[in-house]
Parts: sequence; C-alpha cells; structure tokens
Amino acid sequence: MLKHLVLAALLTACDSKKPAPAFEAPTRQNVPATPKLLLPVVAAGTARALEPPPLLIMLDGRGNVRVAAAATWGAVAKLDPVTGILVTDVEGLAGSLSIAKDHGETPAQTVQRMTNAGDTSLRIAAEEAKDNQPSGGTGTAMATANAQPSPSPDLQQQHADATGLLGDLRLFADSTGPGRRALVAGELRDVMKPSSAVVLPDPRVAAARLIDLLAETMGVIGVDRDGAIVPLRLQIYRTRQRASSTEPNVLEVHVGVTTLDPGLPALKLQIGKRDAWSPIDLLVDRDVNAGRLVETIVQLDQAGARILGLGLAR
Repeated sequence: MLKHLVLAALLTACDSKKPAPAFEAPTRQNVPATPKLLLPVVAAGTARALEPPPLLIMLDGRGNVRVAAAATWGAVAKLDPVTGILVTDVEGLAGSLSIAKDHGETPAQTVQRMTNAGDTSLRIAAEEAKDNQPSGGTGTAMATANAQPSPSPDLQQQHADATGLLGDLRLFADSTGPGRRALVAGELRDVMKPSSAVVLPDPRVAAARLIDLLAETMGVIGVDRDGAIVPLRLQIYRTRQRASSTEPNVLEVHVGVTTLDPGLPALKLQIGKRDAWSPIDLLVDRDVNAGRLVETIVQLDQAGARILGLGLAR
C-alpha cells in the first residue's frame, strides 16, 4: 500500500513539471460567432420569398439603418449586418428606390450607386420625389401630423388596378372628420407582389422606428421562420399621407408592451362579426419594440384580419 502511495506521488510530481500549453486550441465554445442578423421569430403569417431578394434595409437595435444586397435569401441569412451601407438620410430612401425602379436597377446596382455617391444621392432623390409629389404631401412619416387630402376616385381605382389589391376603397374616402392615426396601411395577402425593398428589423428596435421606415420605403418586413428569412405577408399599399376615412368600422387596437386593448379574445369575436375588408389599426406605445409589433400582426392574421394599419398610440 505504501509503495502504491509513493508511486502515485512521484507520478503527480512529474506531471506538475510539464509546461502549460502556449495557447488553447479553438473549440466551438471559445470561437467568437460570426455576426448575424437578429430578426423577429415567427411560426406563422409568412409568404413565399420571391427570388432574388429585393434591396435589403437592415434596422439594428439602436435604430441605425444599413442597406445591402444579396443574390439569394439563403445569402441574406448569412449576411454580416455591419457590412451594409450606413444610411443617415433615411428620408431619401423612398426617392432612391424610385430611381432604382425607373432605371431598372438590381439591388446590387442600387447599392453600388449609393456607395459611390453616399447620402448625397439620397438627398437628391428625396428632393426629386418631393418635386414630383402632389401639393400637400411632405414625403416623410414624421411629417404627417396633419391629415392630408385623399386621391380622387379615379386615382383610387387606378391604384387598385395597378397594384392588383382589392382592398376596400373606402380607406381612401374624403373625410371631414379626424384622420386615422395609422401612418401605413397594408393587406394580409396569400400571394405577395414583388416589393422594392425588405426591411429586416432587430426585434429590440422601437416599433415606431420600424413603422416610420415602412412609411418611407413601403417595404415588406423580413422575419425568421424555422431558421430561414422570409417576408411577413403584410403588403404595404398606403403611406406618406395620413389615411382618412368616414368609415365608422375602423377598429383601433392599442398595442402595449404586454397588453392589447381590446384583448385578443375580444378581437377575435369582433373580427368574426366585421366585414373582412374593414381596417384594423394597430397603434403602438413608444416603448413597444418591433418584435412585439410583428407578434401582434401574426396574431391578428391568424384571427382572420385582412386590412391592417400601423401607427402610434400617442
């Protein structure tokens, strides 16, 4: 027994004299992960992603906006979010998207143009868009505090024909009453039409920031479903001018951080009794984040809603 103890002590002493390793071999635990997009995660309410992806507008948790392009949706999932072009003149994005459409640019060409010219091209695009806009419009979501006149019935029908959307044209009716507080309106569609941009929001960013960006770009919202990036099936078709309506059936839903008013059970009952084309406006508190807004959109989609507006509660 004594011999065994002595032998164990000698072996321990020999081991203690071995030099420590110069470095730790890399393992899955200690290798930093490659930065990746963080998006709201959903289990329903998405549409088929049309290839190739449109212009990517990444909205990080601090509200910064970056623009990038990718050849496939699979490549979008692997995109490093900090490699996009930082855009400080968000107001000009709508004009830049308009230029891209007029010239038939691919998203990669649009990114290259913006890289070459910087925010200058965005400011010029915004000025051009403002010059071409009917009087009374401002071109920004933040400047829509005052209700703006709605298009004529002929323009309403042209818009519906051009977009293929069959939404209730009463959304565009002239009104002498107070305007709706929704800054954008969209339709939950089974088949999405191609969009000029997809907004990829960090779920922690303020929902108000996401709504403002949607108002500027009319993009679709990109989400994470089963590890793949796909668009939410909300197609924005109305923005810039504050929607006004004499329609008494506009239902306002107050979205808080953890609450809905009316609550979801009551909303499901009301949706079942309402005209499918009667709009429901989601009005969010300032402290509500994009993840919560997306969650609510999906909940109302599953409850049978068809037309949704997005705006601020106060």
